[in-house]
Amino acid sequence: MSDDIYNWVNQSPYGQALGMTLVALSDDAATIYLPFNEANANPGNALHGGVAASASVTAAHALTRHVLGPDTGPWHTMDFQINYLAAAIGEDISATAHLLRRGREICFMALNVRTDDGKAIAQCSIAVRGRQGKKLNETPLAAGDDGKSFKGIAFRAAESDMGQALLHGSRGRRLWLAGRVKIDDWGNRPQAELHLEDAAWAD
Repeated sequence: MSDDIYNWVNQSPYGQALGMTLVALSDDAATIYLPFNEANANPGNALHGGVAASASVTAAHALTRHVLGPDTGPWHTMDFQINYLAAAIGEDISATAHLLRRGREICFMALNVRTDDGKAIAQCSIAVRGRQGKKLNETPLAAGDDGKSFKGIAFRAAESDMGQALLHGSRGRRLWLAGRVKIDDWGNRPQAELHLEDAAWAD
């Protein structure tokens, strides 16, 4: 399995385009190394924040695949937060994911992004879920009485009782939802997301 994960990172078109390399993988940590490349930088040779985020997410997914095992995929990012602390100016970076907690389907991780001399570039938290063989297009839907719907639901307390109930709730159950609507503009297909702050069963 480890060789497959190394190949998934190091030989993927996306990883090669950014220059990412998986350099370490264990039962509790994974590290992505990313050498400086002008193509990944803003003016002034400052590393683009999205590249640092991509290295972080990739490290987290590599660790999740290793810890949960190959039969738990496909995998998707449930929650991701990043705080940028400093700029990497013409510098190589490493993104290391540390396992905080694992469940049957979900890994919760903290990540540190640093330069070779130890300068902290960013800190992240992330939750990655193995979909246990479910198809990638089986995303949750939240629909109102007017027929309008959101294609996905993101919530920060996935490990809570309510979070687990939402993840495994049966189709058609009614909920009261409190949160905020955001536009996920990753890629070329913007989609509406409902970021939940609280929820309660309505039936």
